[in-house]
Amino acid sequence: MTSPSTKPGKGGKPAARQRRAPRQDRSRATVAAILSAAAQILRRHGAVSLTTAAIADRAGVSVGSLYDYFPSKQAIIIALARQLMDEDVEAIAAAAAKAVGDPTRAIIATLIDRHGTDRAYRRKIMAAHIGAGLADEHAQTVERSVSLLAAR
Repeated sequence: MTSPSTKPGKGGKPAARQRRAPRQDRSRATVAAILSAAAQILRRHGAVSLTTAAIADRAGVSVGSLYDYFPSKQAIIIALARQLMDEDVEAIAAAAAKAVGDPTRAIIATLIDRHGTDRAYRRKIMAAHIGAGLADEHAQTVERSVSLLAAR
């Protein structure tokens, strides 16, 4: 079975993915700064303004450092989508853990809140993620969320 980061994208081409995983604190901080900068640019100025040069500048890193971790702008957007999906699952798990009795209402309220907040940003990155041929990752995220509910 292929891992989500190596599944083919549009036209059978491999989907863009992160070049290497950060191992040291400084590297993790660099990747976090890159992702944060990209999210800020997308939210404030839209996809048209999202360039690797703009991301690197806002993150306070060189373009070369950005390319050490991400081969393209698309790979950064995919990383943002994955981060958002992970945050969704964490929020659902937290809602389920705090719920008294049946957690269904708490989970639904959490989902509505998360999907209702920052809608334009969410749509942009998720559309790019699905457009890269990674729709299966969305299904896996839903499955993880449902399994949390089932476990309760």
